[in-house]
Amino acid sequence: MDNLGSSPALFLPPLEVEGLEAPVVSVRDGSGSLVYSLRLALSSFRLPVFAEGVYVVEIGDGEGGVPLVVEGLHASNDLVTGLKVNYGVDH
Repeated sequence: MDNLGSSPALFLPPLEVEGLEAPVVSVRDGSGSLVYSLRLALSSFRLPVFAEGVYVVEIGDGEGGVPLVVEGLHASNDLVTGLKVNYGVDH
């Protein structure tokens, strides 16, 4: 995640994805604008963001499959409970 260009100010809650290796994640802000997308090498992650707000994360296989959408993620520096999602079941 070093290639995002600026230092993150905050983070979204930790996510653990089951049923998908090397997920592609897209982070969208409250207006629906794309903040960034990347393919991750790990299935557990805490995504950085650059401003306060509520975000949506789309998790997909990067091959055109229907993404799993996780809504209502609040940006924070606090330690918060993570979310476990199952790509094969939850979408």
